[in-house]
Amino acid sequence: MWLLLTLVLFFFLATSFTFVLIFYKKAKKAEQVLSEREQELTRRIYETSILKEIGERIGYSLDVANVIEIICGSLGKLFSYSTASSILLSDHKIIFKCVLEESVDKVFIENIKHKMLASLSALLNEDIAEREMEEVISGTVLDEEKQHPLGSFFNIPLVIESQIVGLINIASEKQGLYKEEEMTILYRITAQASDAISKLQHVLKTEKGKLDSMVSSMADGVIMTDKDTKLLVVNPKAKEMLGISSDKEATIFDMVDALAGKFDLRTKIEESIKKEKEVFIEELELANFAIQLVISPVRDPQGAILGSVILLHDITSQRDVERLREDFTAMVVHDLRAPLTVIRGTSETLMLHLKALPREKTTQSLSMMKEESENMLARVSDLLDLSKLESGKFELLRERSSLSSLINEKIETFRDVATAKKLGILANVKLNIPEFEFDRIRTGQVLDNLISNAIKFTDIGKITVGAKLEGNDVLVTVSDTGVGIEEKDVGMIFNKFRELTQAERSAQRGTGLGLVIAKGIVEAHGGEIGVESKVGEGSTFYFTLPFNPLPKRRFFQRSQLTSAGFQV
Repeated sequence: MWLLLTLVLFFFLATSFTFVLIFYKKAKKAEQVLSEREQELTRRIYETSILKEIGERIGYSLDVANVIEIICGSLGKLFSYSTASSILLSDHKIIFKCVLEESVDKVFIENIKHKMLASLSALLNEDIAEREMEEVISGTVLDEEKQHPLGSFFNIPLVIESQIVGLINIASEKQGLYKEEEMTILYRITAQASDAISKLQHVLKTEKGKLDSMVSSMADGVIMTDKDTKLLVVNPKAKEMLGISSDKEATIFDMVDALAGKFDLRTKIEESIKKEKEVFIEELELANFAIQLVISPVRDPQGAILGSVILLHDITSQRDVERLREDFTAMVVHDLRAPLTVIRGTSETLMLHLKALPREKTTQSLSMMKEESENMLARVSDLLDLSKLESGKFELLRERSSLSSLINEKIETFRDVATAKKLGILANVKLNIPEFEFDRIRTGQVLDNLISNAIKFTDIGKITVGAKLEGNDVLVTVSDTGVGIEEKDVGMIFNKFRELTQAERSAQRGTGLGLVIAKGIVEAHGGEIGVESKVGEGSTFYFTLPFNPLPKRRFFQRSQLTSAGFQV
C-alpha cells in the first residue's frame, strides 16, 4: 500500500515538475521574444528619430559633414562604443574626426585611423594615405596611463550619387561587441541619408544647369559673389565686357583688375553687403563698351545676406545713338542758323543803305535773301516730313500717272546742273510700263534726292535713271560713276542719325535727311529702297513701287449709248 502511495506521489511530483519546467521555458521564451521586440522597436524609433533629425537639420543643405555629425552624435541610443570616427574627402584633402565616448589613448586612435584609411583606399582603389589630412579630436579626455587595445570595430561607407565620399567607424575596447543587427541599422540609416542627399544634389544640379544656361545666354553681364567677395558666377557676356578671355577660369581679382582706375569693384561690393543697399553707376566707359553697373545684396528667405550680384548692362548702342542725336540736333540748328544769318545781314544792309545801293546790287541782295529763304524752307519741310513719317501721319495722294514722263521731266530739270559739271545724264526706261497709281509729287521728291546726290558725288562720267517692270513691281534705278560708298556705311545710309564724313558735310548742304525721307515715301507706297555700291566705281540706288495697272477704258460708240437710254 505504501509502495502504491509512494508511486502515486512520485508521479504527481514528476508531472508537476514537468509542467513547471514547461511553463518556465515558455515564460522565458516569451520574455526573450518580448525583449527582442522591444529592442527592435527601440532600433526603429532610433532610426526614425535620426532620419527625422537629419531631415530637419539639413533641409536643402548638401553638407555631408553635418550628416556624419548627426549620426555619430546619437549612437549612444543604439549601442555602447569607445569612439565614433569619420573620414570625409574634400578638395584633395582628408578630414578625420574622432569623438571619444570613453577614454582611450593615442595609439587606439591611430590604429582606427590607419584601418579607416586602408579600408577607404581599398574601396576607392587608390592610396589616399599621402593626402593632406586635417584632424579633429573631441569628446572625453585621453588616457595615456594605460594601453587601450582595439577590441571591436566596423566601417560604414558614405556614398553620394554613386561616389564614395567618406567613411564612418564605430570602435570599442571590448571584444565581439557588435552584432549584425546594430551594424545593419546603422548601415541603413547612413544609406537613407546618403540617398536623400544624392536626390537633393541631383535636383539642385538640374536646377543649377537651367540657371547656368539662362545666365550664360543673357545679353547683360552677370557676376555673383559670396559675402567674402569670392567669385561664384560669371557669365560669358561679363567676361566679354571686361575683356577677360572666355577660356580663362576667372577670379574676383580679374574683375577688379579689369575695372582698375575706373571703378573700385571690391570696395563697392563690400559697401553694398555691409550697408545692405544697392550701388548704381549710371555710366562707366570700358575699352569696347559703355555700361551701367548695379551691385545688389543677395538675401536668403530669412533675410540673411548671402553675397552680392553685379549686373553689367550694355548701353553702348544707346550712348552712340544719343551722341548721334546730339550731333544731328547741332547740325540742324547750324543749317537753319546759316540762312537766317545771311537773311538778317542782307536785310540790315538794305535797310541802312537802300538809297545808296545801285539797283543791280539791290536786286542781287534780294535774290540772295529769296534763295536762302527757300533753302531754309526746304530744311523745315524736311523736318516736317520726317516728323509725319515717324508719327505715322504721312499721307500719299495716289493718282493715275506715267512714271516714264516723270523720269524724263526730272532728267530735264537736272540737265543744266549735270552739264555744268561736264556729266552726262540720260534715261533708260522700258517702254512697257503703262500708267498706274502712285503719288507723283512724292515720287518726284525721291527722284530729286537720288539724282541730286548722284550729281554731287560724281565728278567724271554720267548719271543713268532707269525703270522697268519686275514681277508685280516697277523697279527704278539711279546709277552714277562717282566715289561710291564704303561697305561699312551702306547699312547706315538711310539712318537719320548716321555720322557724315567730312567730305559729305562739305559737299552736302541741308539737313541730310533726303535719303531718310525717300525711304519713308517708298515704304509708304509699299515698296523697298536700297543701294549697291563699290568705292571708286560708283553707286546704284534703287527703289520699287507696287504696280497695280488700272483696267483699260472701254469706249462706246454714240449709237450704243443712245440705244441704251443715255442722252448724248
